[in-house]
Amino acid sequence: MKTERLAAWLLPRMKQYAEDHKPTQMISNGSGSTNPPIYLVRWKLIDATPFHPGLYLHNMKLDDDISKHTHPYPSLSLNLSDGLIEEYQDDPPSGPIKVRRHKAGEWVYRSSTFAHQLRVEPGSDPWTLFIPGRRLAKGWGFWCPKGFQPHPIYHRLRREGIAAGKTGPRLGCGED
Repeated sequence: MKTERLAAWLLPRMKQYAEDHKPTQMISNGSGSTNPPIYLVRWKLIDATPFHPGLYLHNMKLDDDISKHTHPYPSLSLNLSDGLIEEYQDDPPSGPIKVRRHKAGEWVYRSSTFAHQLRVEPGSDPWTLFIPGRRLAKGWGFWCPKGFQPHPIYHRLRREGIAAGKTGPRLGCGED
């Protein structure tokens, strides 16, 4: 079965699953407001174990944080629908920014050092199946103009900035 047909077959079934089950996580972005909007809704379909990776259903509502981020593991995604644009850099933060549009049925592999930001095309409702690999030593974090910021520091600085009444897309970088 071609992956486009697989995605077309899976999408209505996954949307029905999402309608019938409470999300596992609703993740807000770093917009800098005191009530950041939800940008990603996640359902855990299969728990990860030492013997197999987990499987998550993602529905992107808004763009990722402006700073490109990495994950602490390699990952594989199957796009169930169109609507995602990915900006990425092979050598952050100085490498050239590249852009690719994701289409339904497309598989996307990302290494643990792959720095990227997902954006939602206006008027779209992107859904993906996300398969994280084995966690590696390098942690998750964000590429800020001054360099790599580990996620605990990035999120602490973002929370402190919001509490202080600051706004801006790079609160987690400590630069706004």
